[in-house]
Amino acid sequence: MRSVSYSKELAIVSLGMTPFYRVGPEQWFDNFSIVSLYNWDVTDQGAPQVFALRDITPGLELKPLNTQSMVRTDEFSRIVTENNLQDHNFITYRPVDLGFGSSIGDDNKVYTRTYENKQWLRERYGEELPFPVYREETLEDLMADPDGAHARLSSELESHKLVVQHEKLTGGRGTFLAADSAGFAQALQTLAANKKVKPEHRIIVSREVSNPREVSMQACVTQHGVFVGPVQSQFVRHPLLVDIANPDADKFCGGLIDNSMISEENRSRAAQVVEKLANDMKNEGYKGIFGVDFLLDAFNELYILEVNARMTGMLPLLTRLQSEKPFLLMHILESIGAEYSLQDGEDEGVSGAYVLMHAAKDGVVPDGVMKSGTYSSEGEFTSEKIGPGDGFVLHNYTLPGQKIAAGTRLGAVFFAPDSENEELAGLDVTFVEKFLESSDQLP
Repeated sequence: MRSVSYSKELAIVSLGMTPFYRVGPEQWFDNFSIVSLYNWDVTDQGAPQVFALRDITPGLELKPLNTQSMVRTDEFSRIVTENNLQDHNFITYRPVDLGFGSSIGDDNKVYTRTYENKQWLRERYGEELPFPVYREETLEDLMADPDGAHARLSSELESHKLVVQHEKLTGGRGTFLAADSAGFAQALQTLAANKKVKPEHRIIVSREVSNPREVSMQACVTQHGVFVGPVQSQFVRHPLLVDIANPDADKFCGGLIDNSMISEENRSRAAQVVEKLANDMKNEGYKGIFGVDFLLDAFNELYILEVNARMTGMLPLLTRLQSEKPFLLMHILESIGAEYSLQDGEDEGVSGAYVLMHAAKDGVVPDGVMKSGTYSSEGEFTSEKIGPGDGFVLHNYTLPGQKIAAGTRLGAVFFAPDSENEELAGLDVTFVEKFLESSDQLP
């Protein structure tokens, strides 16, 4: 039985490019719907109602392709007006200006400019939290003499292998491993070519830790205290799931949730860091979900990498696994100022995994693409259910005839991890290959 008591009559609308990013709250609220650019192929009777902009204007293009562009369209205004959504509570991945009211998370805008800034985080917590040894300089200064900068920083950091991070960029787009001076120069050139990057922006250059393993945790800041989630490991730049040579492609490819990935000692240490940050953020007014990324080295030393002061890419998986105190539910209730209470009960020992598949090339989705639903391990369609269950659950983000660009997210597969096989948490990649082949996107 869920350990959160609240009113299920609250009216909630979630926004996203595809409806699949926003599923979950339909299990908690009787009046929940999704507004998205694309519609979906879902026939699951338990799925929420979707209002799609492209159902009004087929082929509608957004530039840039984000939620803020979506809410500025006439199609969005029409959906809101015709369906009387003005007084509903809106959920967005990041805060956006709706033009009326406010979206959930608006109060947290300031923290994306502080806690998410890698330079600010190190300046604030450099003496308290364990960061890899680093230096920081402007991109302009590093670009003036990349070879000289690499030689100097390699000497200061006692390593030729350096990690280069832009202070603001997220989603893997601003982080590079430079194995030598040529790789260091290439990382700087890639950053300089990014339209969001300015010469005066700060670049964090760190010594690469030995045999690094990246893990993360999500937390939820509430009026009832702070809650720390299980250990996570993200899949990033996997060659089957994304074209790693495409500099503009989203590099996040899903992840695994399982506390057994690291020792109890390191899980406790990571949780202490997250609780420290959560309490500081709470004292400053933050509400709801955030994430923290860590590195473990060959000697099991734990280092903090960055903070994501928002809902994270691992939230869809966590939402499927939590039943007692779902972070997303508490995030919504906190953000809209709703009254609720908590009882005893914890989500212990949860584990699961999912992968995100990306287009390898420009193209058009064929008619034979696999549809969303539940599949057997052999890839046979068994159910229309897209919620938690046994087998492989496919969320196909595309529709037949839809134009897609290289790097576009094609869909996600949720599954139970196999502890005997660490590669993509033991996922049988033939299932992914079958989907990619049906999408004409097999690399």
